[in-house]
Amino acid sequence: MEVLTSNPALDSRPKVSIVVPTFNRESLLRETIDSILAQTFSNYEIIIVDNMSQDGTGTYVASLTDDRIRYFRNPNQGVIATSRNFGIANAQGIYIAFCDDDDLWGEAKLHQQIEIMESDNSCALCYSNALSFEGEKVISPMMVKRRYFSRIGLHLLRGNLIPTSSVLVRKCIIQSLGGFDQSRNLIGAEDYELWLRISSENNITYIDEPLVKYRIHANHSSTLSNQARLNIAALTLARKKKQLPHNLYYIPLLYQVIRKLYYTIRKK
Repeated sequence: MEVLTSNPALDSRPKVSIVVPTFNRESLLRETIDSILAQTFSNYEIIIVDNMSQDGTGTYVASLTDDRIRYFRNPNQGVIATSRNFGIANAQGIYIAFCDDDDLWGEAKLHQQIEIMESDNSCALCYSNALSFEGEKVISPMMVKRRYFSRIGLHLLRGNLIPTSSVLVRKCIIQSLGGFDQSRNLIGAEDYELWLRISSENNITYIDEPLVKYRIHANHSSTLSNQARLNIAALTLARKKKQLPHNLYYIPLLYQVIRKLYYTIRKK
């Protein structure tokens, strides 16, 4: 496949800044970085934001010779939004991409998204489907079951359907909105809250291909009632920031309240 690059004489900045937050996952981070470095699109920088890892992550990154990689150690006190915002603040690119330290990218991921974003200036954010896996086992070849395009719609209001590691967004848009909210009561839904704010006033594009691989961890579980609670927090905060119209707030809020009550009672 053709490798997309820009003319260094016209623009010495990277076109894409890839923000990779990490904490004590050196072995998984190696796989993540390898998948990014295998991209067919090459005009990017990788910003690794390390939450003060003690497992050899720094030594591993120091061994990398690719000058597109920038490494920062920055404590986040358990709030991953802090690491992502730190990466955004240090980004030099026109676009921001995110990749968690345990996820993997397909080699054409950036190539396909850049072609779409460059051909449509009205598009603020592009995301894709994802394959979910645990170890060697594929959990779902297409984990996104509800797709949504253009501006905010019912599917997104029902809950987060945008894998963070699949996102490519214009930096000017994400900066104008102040980035991710760093509230502790939003941990686990800080990405959803930001997608709500972005999509309330901007167009979004979706690629129905699994351009990323989302890793499932056996020791991680999230109850449906807790997911509903987080969705309520995200909807409420987006509304308080006046970036979610009231006519797009109350019905989804009621839906999530009912879900939370239902799954809480069912659990008993």
